Amino acid sequence: MQLSINQGKNTGYSLLELLIATFIGLLVIAAMYGFYWVAQNTFTQIKHITSVKEQAKVGLAQLEWFFQRWGFGVPCSNYNNPTACIQLFVENSTTPKFPYPPPSSLYLRISQSNPCDEVWFYGSLGGQGFVTRVVGVNKVAVMSCRLNIQNTQNNRENCYHVWRRRTHFVNKNANSNGSLCYDTNIFNITTTEYPIIFKLSGLSSNNLDCSRENNPDNAELDIRIEAYEGSWEDYNGTQQIFVNATNLEGGDLIIRTPHLIHFFCRQNEHDQNNLWLYVETKDVALNCKTNENPMPLVRVNSFKVTPQNNGVLVRIEVIGTETRFGINNSKIIMVERFFGR
Repeated sequence: MQLSINQGKNTGYSLLELLIATFIGLLVIAAMYGFYWVAQNTFTQIKHITSVKEQAKVGLAQLEWFFQRWGFGVPCSNYNNPTACIQLFVENSTTPKFPYPPPSSLYLRISQSNPCDEVWFYGSLGGQGFVTRVVGVNKVAVMSCRLNIQNTQNNRENCYHVWRRRTHFVNKNANSNGSLCYDTNIFNITTTEYPIIFKLSGLSSNNLDCSRENNPDNAELDIRIEAYEGSWEDYNGTQQIFVNATNLEGGDLIIRTPHLIHFFCRQNEHDQNNLWLYVETKDVALNCKTNENPMPLVRVNSFKVTPQNNGVLVRIEVIGTETRFGINNSKIIMVERFFGR
């Protein structure tokens, strides 16, 4: 018998097929790397921007807080014309003194320059209180929101304007110029009818928080308040007299005297002389004078303030840094805020 064996042909990949497969594999790897590179680059940029925002958060929060106080508790020289007192008043003067009381509560002085503008405005940075009722003979009940009558060397806060029936107490004594209660080296007292600054007494507790208060009042205060300087008309029967003290009444509004708030840019010697936005404050009340020295807020590329409608548009280019592989990388983001009343 003859055995017959059928041998089939052995087959495999040709060189051309291997090259094509290799090429396709390289394309897939390149596409995957491209997606990875884009994702990694996007993540890095987002992380960098987030880092810049985190670095700027505290400084921008402080800037917003100061601008939100703009015009609050600020008397107006046109106190008999309430409409004028709430209109934006922009001054471009370069005189070294600032008008007080200003022609409007929304007074603003701007010195435009590049890369940073310089701006000044008034705002009350302290406590306030509202008199709700008279208690007995010598006291009044108040809703106190951080009222403070301490007058120590390091804590002098007992300087207040008082509003009654939509206007504040003003001096009517023509022989008084306000130099005993205002820092006339900084402020130009624009009228003999300047706002009276009062000192309070007998406050039951300082610096009370009213934000979560459900009761109509949370503190008591002596009913009698005295002026540091100045006097106004009163009557003893039918006789007109001048007085420098009065009793508080229900409905009176007590607000800490304002500060002059100043924003400007300068080099920060503690950050390699990079450009930073600074803020400083000057107390209008000579008897308290709680001034704040220039304080750096945030590193900037520019700071611009533009009057708009009855407010201002603030544009800030904030600079943040991130260290990668020992190299500092800078990133600039634009921040815009509108402030007005």
